[in-house]
Amino acid sequence: MSGGRGSGVKRAWDDAQDARLRDLWLAEPSLSAAAIALRMARTKSSIIGRASRIGLPGRPSPLFEVHIGEGPF
Repeated sequence: MSGGRGSGVKRAWDDAQDARLRDLWLAEPSLSAAAIALRMARTKSSIIGRASRIGLPGRPSPLFEVHIGEGPF
């Protein structure tokens, strides 16, 4: 049985995968965690968790955009 979405099998991260995640995370800030997950055949949650564990900076939420000087208040 191979690891993948919903399989319950945890796949270890190796140095090459960490490097690829770093590259995608930092070089392409327009990519969402979900898009990176698709490119790496991982889940979105695993991408976000690994990024946090290896010290990558947070990304803005795709649900909320902040526009300074705009809004109801």
